[in-house]
Amino acid sequence: MQRKKYFIPTAMTALVVFLLGGCGRNADLETVERFVTLAESAATEFSNIAGDIYDSCIRSAEYQPILLDSPPGVDAFELRQIRLNGCNEEPRQLEAELLTTHAVLIHYLRTMGRLAANETVNFDGVSAVRESFQAIPTLEPNHVQAGLGILDIFAAVLQVAVEQSRLRTIRQIVTLADSDLQTFVQGFTTITQRGYLSYLDREEAAIENYYRTYINGVLADGDTDTQSRTIFVMGLTGEWQAARESVRQRREVADRYVALMQEIASDHNSLKQKFEAGNPPTTAELSQLIEGHTVELEALVHELNIAFED
Repeated sequence: MQRKKYFIPTAMTALVVFLLGGCGRNADLETVERFVTLAESAATEFSNIAGDIYDSCIRSAEYQPILLDSPPGVDAFELRQIRLNGCNEEPRQLEAELLTTHAVLIHYLRTMGRLAANETVNFDGVSAVRESFQAIPTLEPNHVQAGLGILDIFAAVLQVAVEQSRLRTIRQIVTLADSDLQTFVQGFTTITQRGYLSYLDREEAAIENYYRTYINGVLADGDTDTQSRTIFVMGLTGEWQAARESVRQRREVADRYVALMQEIASDHNSLKQKFEAGNPPTTAELSQLIEGHTVELEALVHELNIAFED
């Protein structure tokens, strides 16, 4: 299934691009370019997670026919169809929440990237981002407020950025946007955990029930010879293990991505504290920071490719 390429990871990505981009050292710029390339790759691959909320719901429902938890008087296949229809509701809502949240971070990245490259900064697309973000009624109010706050801070600060030094602009953005960024990342974490990871838990439970019931039924079939039953059960066991592994891989990459987002938000807060204390980070410190995140992203992109390969 083709996914929309909406997800760009981390506001911190853009911040470090901006900070190092202003230093003018080729080695630093190469580090930034490598990180941004990986971030774009992660964006393409990670967009699968938003769509996989729905897909996971469908997979869970498709295991329904042989489950034993059907309510009295309800046919198992009817219950399966009810659950399939239900996948058009909450999973789609959660997918929309993730994609609109990420659109705000995309705007952050693109704007900061233009600044890093000394390109003209404009506000094209800001209205569309605001409208799409505000159009999701199920988002938590503090999440919406934080996202709008980030957009408003950019609009206010960048309008005067051409009249002041870039270092001063950096200080303003970091110190003003940090509180909203922390809230925003927490909102992303909540949506991912409440949405995607909980649906993976349901999928895993459905898989377990499906194969346990199926295998027990085969083993109890006295009309089939033992050798045939054994061969058949071995095949089912292999399918069971593959299904388990698929869920494990998808859960692991989602967990790791959330952890990376939280780590980057923490680094953003540390930068804010340094600026407020009058002790701005050195180029060497920023290079070390971005290199560490680059290594993490490289591993994550590889795992995303594996978890969502066709």
